[in-house]
Parts: sequence; C-alpha cells; structure tokens
Amino acid sequence: MCGVATTALESIPRLHDEEVEESQGDVPALCVAIHKVVKPVNNTSMPPRYRRAMVKVLVKRACEGL
Repeated sequence: MCGVATTALESIPRLHDEEVEESQGDVPALCVAIHKVVKPVNNTSMPPRYRRAMVKVLVKRACEGL
C-alpha cells in the first residue's frame, strides 16, 4: 500500500489515506477522489484553481512512477 499526501494546496499538508483505500489501486479513481477533497487556498503565486486542476495530473504521474 502506498500513501499520498498533498502540499502547497491547503494551509497544511494533507494525507489522503482514505482516498487511497477507497480507490483500491484504481489510479484514475484516486485522481478524481483527491481532486474532489482538496480546497486550495490563495497563498502562493499560482492561483488556487490552477493548483487544484493539477492535482489529477500530478497524482497520475506519481502513481505511474512507482
């Protein structure tokens, strides 16, 4: 089992153990699940909307690299 965490989105890093467990190894389902739960804040140079959109892409790339 692997773990997934997101950073630079919300005010603190967040573990996504529940989403990993529910996806049961289905990478596209994991990407969608994490995308649904993250709520980026406006605290960096990139807008929250862009960072949220990149969640699916980056989770997919990370899983493919395993």
